[in-house]
Amino acid sequence: MGTPPTESSPGGERLEALYHRAQERIWDGREVLAACLERHGGVRIDPERRAPLARLLRVMHAGELAAWRVSAALAAGLDDPAASMAATAQAHDEARHYYVMGDYLRHLDPEVGSLPPRSHAFIRQVARARDPVRMLLGMQLMVEPVALTLFHELRRNAVEPVLCDLLRFYERDEARHVAVGRYLLPDHVARLSRVALAGVWAWQIRMYMREVDCVGELSETMQALGIEPREVLRLGQARQLRASNAIVEQLDRGLPITEFFLRLGYIRFEVEFPAESPAPPVLTRLRRGLRAAWTGEAPWPAVAEADIALLEDVD
Repeated sequence: MGTPPTESSPGGERLEALYHRAQERIWDGREVLAACLERHGGVRIDPERRAPLARLLRVMHAGELAAWRVSAALAAGLDDPAASMAATAQAHDEARHYYVMGDYLRHLDPEVGSLPPRSHAFIRQVARARDPVRMLLGMQLMVEPVALTLFHELRRNAVEPVLCDLLRFYERDEARHVAVGRYLLPDHVARLSRVALAGVWAWQIRMYMREVDCVGELSETMQALGIEPREVLRLGQARQLRASNAIVEQLDRGLPITEFFLRLGYIRFEVEFPAESPAPPVLTRLRRGLRAAWTGEAPWPAVAEADIALLEDVD
């Protein structure tokens, strides 16, 4: 995994602050879930939404397990004490997220099925990352921003009151987790050779495409819950870009791969997730996507800062 120096990184004070913030805001998952169930008289959801919600949460539950394992591996493998503290706090959060969501799923649908194949493959590959850069890119800057978006969309659509109350706690924790990646990644990326960096970006491109595949695989499930996949991609990409830009600002070299991601995404989004219903012909969608990629102009309205702001000031 590499051996970072034992002295604290340039962001050491911020990483320690994240650890202490996490300790101050620990919540007891069993108590919170029990209180939410009592407040709302149990899980209350329209019958036609119960199975779709269970399918979506099954994927997110597996994602929480992967995040727990990755953050625990980071905590054990980093020699920088401040970085290990922040990763340890995240592992604690993710373990709580995992067991609480599992308990909630048992109330929602005790017989929820297995993971969809594309989602299973994506989560497994993220969990198998072994170097800090891929771990941090995969979890904090790819999975966490999309998870935050889904949490927000589930609450915005008031899918189920107990879950909506729970997700406020999840969102607050996940905001800190994105910050962990923002503070840790620049130091690790700066040490990579150009060849190693090219390998990381190639891996990230593959993972980004697979993440879009997962959204496509879950499109019908999301729509059954009132969530538009295109909106998930729009907001998720905006959060990812925001986090990436925060890293680039701390490096002495540009990362043109970010722009490549954006333009590649425009093509896929227009072809696979058209705004209109019924969808225009494929060639029309392809032309739109290619035009957006060529000009660099997003095929949707700009995302307002308030729509992607994290729930707390982690600094």
